[in-house]
Amino acid sequence: IKGSFTSLVENNLKLPLDQRDLAAFCASLQFQVASHLCKKLHAGLSFESVKVLFEGLPKTLVVSGGVAANKFILKMIEKIANHHGFRVVVPPRNLCTDNGEMIAWAGIEMLKKSSEDVIGVDQLPCSYYVRDREDIGSSTLRIEIMEKKYRPKRRLKIGSLLSDRLYFSGPPVTL
Repeated sequence: IKGSFTSLVENNLKLPLDQRDLAAFCASLQFQVASHLCKKLHAGLSFESVKVLFEGLPKTLVVSGGVAANKFILKMIEKIANHHGFRVVVPPRNLCTDNGEMIAWAGIEMLKKSSEDVIGVDQLPCSYYVRDREDIGSSTLRIEIMEKKYRPKRRLKIGSLLSDRLYFSGPPVTL
């Protein structure tokens, strides 16, 4: 997203002031965010481990935070989720505007389930060193994906997010 945003800003700054279209710039940025999230979501939901994980369970995707408050982005995410047979659930909008509230809510849910990923206050270090792409929690899914150099068999055609029907490229699907 950072690269797309930088390109949009640089290209917009090259234009004379009277030719800059703020609405078009914002729409482009919003579409870049939506397409990035949808590509990642499609790849994640196409992964075999995810399919096995949800076998026999209700397929529900919870979308929260600022993403859920943006109707355009939420609609695009719903298209991808529905394509994969997932129902999208969104908390009330007044809870979707501040990520701090959503992080606290997720923490409360983890505490209720006694998740092993919760670190006790007495175990917290005085300071943290954070690296880009640092693992969070105990999931090995990221390693599994990287080792297999996983890519979805059928890639989402980003332009189709704006149409009534999603389109993909890649080998034909056999039913």
